Amino acid sequence: MRPYLNLIAIIVFVLCAPWPAFAQPQMPPAKVVTAPVTEREVAATNQVIGVVDFDKVATISTQVEGLLSALAVKEGQLVEKNAVIARLDTEALQKDIEILQAQTKQLDVRIANTKRNAERFKQLYQQQATSERAFQDLSDEYQGLLAEKQALSKRIERIELDIRKSTIRAPFNGLILAVKKYEGDWLSPGSAVCALASTADVVVMAAVSEDLIAYLQPGDSLTLSIPALNLRLSGVIRESAPVADVKSKTFNIKIAIDYVDNLLQNMTARVEVPVSEKAQRKIIKRAALVRFNNQDFVYTVVDGKATPIPIEIVGYDGEDMIVANGAIQTGMPVVVDGNDRLRPDQPVAPVEKP
Repeated sequence: MRPYLNLIAIIVFVLCAPWPAFAQPQMPPAKVVTAPVTEREVAATNQVIGVVDFDKVATISTQVEGLLSALAVKEGQLVEKNAVIARLDTEALQKDIEILQAQTKQLDVRIANTKRNAERFKQLYQQQATSERAFQDLSDEYQGLLAEKQALSKRIERIELDIRKSTIRAPFNGLILAVKKYEGDWLSPGSAVCALASTADVVVMAAVSEDLIAYLQPGDSLTLSIPALNLRLSGVIRESAPVADVKSKTFNIKIAIDYVDNLLQNMTARVEVPVSEKAQRKIIKRAALVRFNNQDFVYTVVDGKATPIPIEIVGYDGEDMIVANGAIQTGMPVVVDGNDRLRPDQPVAPVEKP
């Protein structure tokens, strides 16, 4: 009987003991970082899909013929202006120069001899010891030899120019899109070696409705993103096509952006295009956004607790969201760090962002 009495005593103690003695300790408030809702003059935007393109692509060709002896680039490589792209074999050209230089030396000897004879015949002619014709023939021969030497010099300069042009260089900073020739290929003047895209002329091409033409002017800044690179950046409208598509009633715009590593031609871009005039609108940091069950909302802090507020996003501006919701007030604190782990009415303690 004694074990049963002990068990009964334990049960009575548990039932009669005050509950707080067995309650779990309460978790401390979650530390979060907040930022105030601001307001500024911006336009509502809509997202359109565009593609990355290079507005300036050059087909790098050779000006002289020859055997491609060295290719210094590969597809996807970045090159700087004047960087070597390829070299042609110049051994035969170097030999031609050596031959012409040897001919020039031989010609120098003839020129020197002819000059001495012309000077001697000049004295004889002045002394009436020779005919004018003999003197004139030597003078003409001397001038002809000088002209022949000048022609040889020009031929050497031309071959030296061909040698310099046998080294093919990049005309601007760019990205090698495609290589078309390789070592061992024979190149003729105009043969394409590679395609080079200028990294200073990167654009996003996007088709937008003709109804939005009033909100899109050259020089305007637009916010866009490259999903594949998880990148957000700003671009400037460079120009727009003067022709609208007959069926879709859209026209193309070019948005100039800075080149970044791993950016590919035809990569998808998402562009925030203005769809209204500018007006005073509420601004919230993108980091405050929380999505749950296809609903967009943010957390504010009320009486030390996380309080969710649904929002309607009407556009983006850089790192900011443009929202339209009467419950969102200017100056209201919204959680921008730590919001991903919050629950409604959870105690929070705002802290300064380190």
